[in-house]
Amino acid sequence: MQQIIRRSFVALATLALIVAFVGVMSTRASAVSKLAEVQSTKTLKIGWAEWNPLEYRDVGSNELKGMLIDLGKRIAAKIGAKPVFVEDNWATLASGVAAGKFQIALEGITSERERLVDFSHPLYYSEFTAIVHKDSPYRSWDDINKSNVAISVTTGSSCDQVLGELEKAGKVKARIVRIKDVGPGVLALATGQVQAYTDQKDALLSVLASHPEFALVSGSYSAAQFGVAIPRGQPELKSAIDKAVIGMLKDGTIRALLRQYHVVGNDPASVR
Repeated sequence: MQQIIRRSFVALATLALIVAFVGVMSTRASAVSKLAEVQSTKTLKIGWAEWNPLEYRDVGSNELKGMLIDLGKRIAAKIGAKPVFVEDNWATLASGVAAGKFQIALEGITSERERLVDFSHPLYYSEFTAIVHKDSPYRSWDDINKSNVAISVTTGSSCDQVLGELEKAGKVKARIVRIKDVGPGVLALATGQVQAYTDQKDALLSVLASHPEFALVSGSYSAAQFGVAIPRGQPELKSAIDKAVIGMLKDGTIRALLRQYHVVGNDPASVR
């Protein structure tokens, strides 16, 4: 009987070692260097979501255009890869990076997203503010941050996440109406469903270019850093992208792109 017990114990111990070994190998497999993956395939998968004028699909040519698309192409080139753009939406870009749907995404750096992904050195900064009808009585952020005012925002955007944090802290009194895309959010303002639409200052100035009936309010409720979302635990990929970003900040590429795409209201990030 004791011999049988000893044999059973040995068998169980051996099985435990096999399971542990398989677990270690599985963990190692899941932690394969993303940079090595990019270099071996010569492609960099980049998540993107509609946000005119920063990234959008041109109706006439069906081509992807915008400053973030251009930046994505340049980052890919600097690490020796061809960009492959994968369409997603702002609510799930960070989780898409974390899940491996694509290897990077260019988006605002928020505390909520930082729980899912790492971020590169910042690219640039932008204020969060709002637009209203020119004939409305609202002229500043303080004017619209009232309980009787409704403000639309794109679901999952940096603005949405910051507003959510401010709501929890009791600093937002207005009623926030979350709408899937920028177009419907602006339409909600145009049709009177809300009294204001909020976004980053650069995007709002683009809206004003085609909607002269709106005006920018003074003041802001926050400012954002924009960066490259990278899967966690990938120091080699982060180092390569940081090098590319810092290089473009130093040589003036990012400042030039901000001007080229008329992305006013933003400033390039400083270089450490």
